[in-house]
Amino acid sequence: MVDPQNMRTAMEQHVASVSAGDVEAILSLYAEDGSCQVPVGGPVYEGIDAVRAFYSLNDLRVV
Repeated sequence: MVDPQNMRTAMEQHVASVSAGDVEAILSLYAEDGSCQVPVGGPVYEGIDAVRAFYSLNDLRVV
């Protein structure tokens, strides 16, 4: 079972990393075979290299 506090900490780290535009910090939260889908229903980026490319090419910071 997932520990709620660990999940909250990971989500807080993800939000802070995206807000800072820190791609390497974002990637530290992913497994080598991880994936992301942004937006939900959009393309799926599979594997750490595809996830890196997505975050490197898209500035998701809120200004």
